[in-house]
Amino acid sequence: MDMNELIQTVHFSSGAWVILLPCALMLLDVLTGFTNAWVKHDIRSDKMRSGLAKKFGEIAAICIGELFACAMELPTQIVTAISIYICIMELVSNVENLALLGVPMPSHWKDKLDQVQHYYFPDKDDDSPLDIEHSASEDSEDEDDAK
Repeated sequence: MDMNELIQTVHFSSGAWVILLPCALMLLDVLTGFTNAWVKHDIRSDKMRSGLAKKFGEIAAICIGELFACAMELPTQIVTAISIYICIMELVSNVENLALLGVPMPSHWKDKLDQVQHYYFPDKDDDSPLDIEHSASEDSEDEDDAK
């Protein structure tokens, strides 16, 4: 399913969820990333600042989309597309963090999320912690979320 089909298929139950869902996923991503860094004794303020700056940018993108949609009477699909993109990105990141923490997950979930990640984010590196062989004790190059 390409992004256009996804935008046409997904409908938020209310306009508030367009902003709340990505923000909730971002918060969970920060918490799981920080927990992962804490467990590994690798809490670094520079990584946290970088990660939080990215989260702020994601929130700003949603707000900018909402402002333009309202001010110019653009279709709500614009903000929905931004929100869906961020939700997918945050969902994958959360699952990666959970995998690094050693949370057991069905292999078919990992396979499906790995497919989604490669489909929607083809430029992301292939060092995905979604590999079943990864465990919480392994070192990872999770540059985006080891907060």
